[in-house]
Amino acid sequence: MIYRVSLFLLLILNISCGGSSEFVKNPPFKVDRTQTKAEKSGEFQVVFDVSELAADVVFKELYFQNKKSRVHWNSTATYCAAFSDTQVNGEDRVLSTDRAQEANNSLPQMPVKPPYKISKNQALLTYQVKDKVFFTILELNQ
Repeated sequence: MIYRVSLFLLLILNISCGGSSEFVKNPPFKVDRTQTKAEKSGEFQVVFDVSELAADVVFKELYFQNKKSRVHWNSTATYCAAFSDTQVNGEDRVLSTDRAQEANNSLPQMPVKPPYKISKNQALLTYQVKDKVFFTILELNQ
């Protein structure tokens, strides 16, 4: 009996969570400019400018080249996401008994498959409106 009740509750939970995210071609904001900016060696940023942004839109994550990063607010209408090309076993990694020397090693980003297929010059932006999550594609000007 407990097994049936728990199975029923899991089924209801699964149905209620289903459809909580969807792909959108016309988001409630306008992306004016997108670009990639090289930072220090092995690191780069995807930067995008937004206009006509509704107050209840929150940018969450950006998928780019099989990597995922949080989106941060940079200035008035500019947002960015930082990515790393650092190899896990790169030759420039410092291995030492002194932790202070190893602390300068940048962390590698593990590959992540985006929820929707994107090409090499596209990024998949995850944003939230109230309690619903949406995805949209950004075309990058490199």
